[in-house]
Amino acid sequence: MRIFRNGELQRAIIGVLAEDEPANGYSIMHRLADKLGGRWQPSPGSVYPALLGLEDAGIVDVLEVAGAKVYALSSHGRELAVLAEAALEEISERVRSQAEPAPSLGAFLDRFVASLPGRQLRLEVGEREQVEFLFRDFEKALHEIMNKRSK
Repeated sequence: MRIFRNGELQRAIIGVLAEDEPANGYSIMHRLADKLGGRWQPSPGSVYPALLGLEDAGIVDVLEVAGAKVYALSSHGRELAVLAEAALEEISERVRSQAEPAPSLGAFLDRFVASLPGRQLRLEVGEREQVEFLFRDFEKALHEIMNKRSK
């Protein structure tokens, strides 16, 4: 699902900064995710190029605060902020109204693996057999699901 139309990510960033500035890139990403109800996880690969474009256009200023890079709206950016806040609300409503996409098997497995405590824990003999038994059942169940879908 494509979240942003052409230019909307930059307008959304302006809207976020209009609410609370200055902010670092991580904070901007976190606020964008909150605004979109967690339906989109911003990545540095999308947000930082958008911030660079805003900086090049003179819409945001880059400041250094306590050794960290933060972004603030320039005077030109503040002029655009009212429109950007409205765009951010429109984007947020559009995204929230869309049906949530079903998670992919890979996303499910990634979440599962990330949630495991002590992934590096070495298994003892009895534990290893238990885990192998569970994974054989898990693998069998996944194959059954895949076979049903391919029919």
